[in-house]
Amino acid sequence: MKFTIPALPPTINHYYGRNGNHLFMRPEGTKFRQIVNMTLAQFRHRIVKDDRLAVSIGLVFANRRRCDIDNRLKALLDSLMHAGVLVDDSAIDRLHVQRFAGDEEKTVVRITKI
Repeated sequence: MKFTIPALPPTINHYYGRNGNHLFMRPEGTKFRQIVNMTLAQFRHRIVKDDRLAVSIGLVFANRRRCDIDNRLKALLDSLMHAGVLVDDSAIDRLHVQRFAGDEEKTVVRITKI
């Protein structure tokens, strides 16, 4: 299964916040999760719980700003689980992430069964 999300996942610092012992989702995280839910409605519940998965992620940036691409994975994988595309990210045995330059920011994801 391959799909394109028309946004980049927020960094972990913009996805979750903390107020004392209370963990909460920041507005950037909520917005990204909504985009993922709308984009992936047709893919819901396609992954069987016992499947072992390989996930390939292409992060397309519209500029050359410096950032750690691994800092965006938590938001993306959590959003895919929330959208019902992944049952649990612990099913991922292979994970490949690559940065690309492009005209508009987006996230391209390919999920395959191993």
